[in-house]
Amino acid sequence: MTEGERIRYLRKEVLHLTLEKFGARLGVRKSVLSTIENGKSGVTDQMRLAICNAYDVSEEWLRTGTGPMIEPADADDELAAQIAKLFHYRPESFRRRLFNMLDAMPDELLDRLEAYAVKYLLPAAENDIKKADGNEFPPASEGIEPPSVSEDTTNN
Repeated sequence: MTEGERIRYLRKEVLHLTLEKFGARLGVRKSVLSTIENGKSGVTDQMRLAICNAYDVSEEWLRTGTGPMIEPADADDELAAQIAKLFHYRPESFRRRLFNMLDAMPDELLDRLEAYAVKYLLPAAENDIKKADGNEFPPASEGIEPPSVSEDTTNN
C-alpha cells in the first residue's frame, strides 16, 4: 500500500470522511487530496505533518505502513482504540444499540456490569485473544450468563 493509499484508507475506512471534509481540516482542496490518493503527486512533509497532527496519526504508519496507525496517548485514548477495533468487526446497528443501552443505564447497573465483566468476561476474552489469528475479533465466550436485572434500578 502506498502512502497515498494509506491516506485514502484513513479518510474513508477509518474516519469515514469525504475528500472535502478531510481536506477542510487540513486547509486543502479535495483536488489536491485526490491527486495524492491516486498517486499522481507525492505527499509533502508539510502535508504529512498536517495529517498526523489533525488526525492523530503515527508518522511512521503514514510513511511506511508499519507500526500502529494511531498510538494511544493515555488510558482514555487506549479505550477509544479498543472500541474502534471492536466496532470494525461489528455492524452499525450493533454499535448504535450498544451505546444507547450503555448511555441509558443507571450508574448502579453500570457498576454491576463492570464487576461482571472483570470477573467473567475478561478472563474468557484473554483466552480467546490468545487463540485468535488476528484477523477476526475473538468470538464471545459461551456458557456465561449475564447478571440479573430483576431488581428495580431506577432512581425514583
